[in-house]
Amino acid sequence: MQLSTWDKDELNDKLANRVQVSRRAVAKVIQAFDRLMQRNEKITLALKGEVEGQDAPALDEAIKETNIQLQAENHNLQALHTSLHEKYHLNSLKLAELQDSVTARETETAELKNQIDDLQYELEKIRNRNDKLETHLAEAVEKLKAYHQLHGDGAANATATPTTTPTTAQDSNSKATREQNRQATISQAKLEDLTKEVEEWKELANNRLQELDKLHQTHRETLKEVEKLKMDIRQLPESVIVETTEYKCLQSQFSVLYNDPCN
Repeated sequence: MQLSTWDKDELNDKLANRVQVSRRAVAKVIQAFDRLMQRNEKITLALKGEVEGQDAPALDEAIKETNIQLQAENHNLQALHTSLHEKYHLNSLKLAELQDSVTARETETAELKNQIDDLQYELEKIRNRNDKLETHLAEAVEKLKAYHQLHGDGAANATATPTTTPTTAQDSNSKATREQNRQATISQAKLEDLTKEVEEWKELANNRLQELDKLHQTHRETLKEVEKLKMDIRQLPESVIVETTEYKCLQSQFSVLYNDPCN
């Protein structure tokens, strides 16, 4: 079961269960050590002749029986030690893998943060550029309106003014009309270009915003993955047992006690 699917209470229960398992394993080792101490004491007393009602043949049988039991117990402890050592090795490999994953995720998170900062800077530049274009567009629209108003007023004045030379007046009006039409065409084209450029910048800004949202989402998911990996690293109860000073001390004492009666 993945740690990410557990709630807080369930996670505490799982951790408590792991602790209980570790305590039981240590308790078994201590219990085995106590039995060895009792057997060693019994053998010592028997060798000194302090066991009541026990002759030499019975003493030999007791020693043989105790030796067989010690060998069986030693075999069990060696199997337990081998099993714990294998688990510790596997957990060490898993820990190294998780640490590498955490390092990779942290590096990816840092890179994503840098990309987000760069995109935010680019977005701010685009917004400023867009504001300037909108200002220019508004000014162009105002100028175009003023031009149309002046064009209308000029046509009305030309109609109201008496003409003494019809040919000259018509030529002047024709030239003025062509100039006005040319300027109107230029202003309209410029307005369309500005409008098109503003739309392009708006579309670019929207694309940048979408990219920024995606990066934010990826950043949040990466942070969750980093936290999950950090929690996985903490869940290594078997390695705690074999690395404790008490366990190593008991193992050393057992080896000494086991080898001493045999000698």
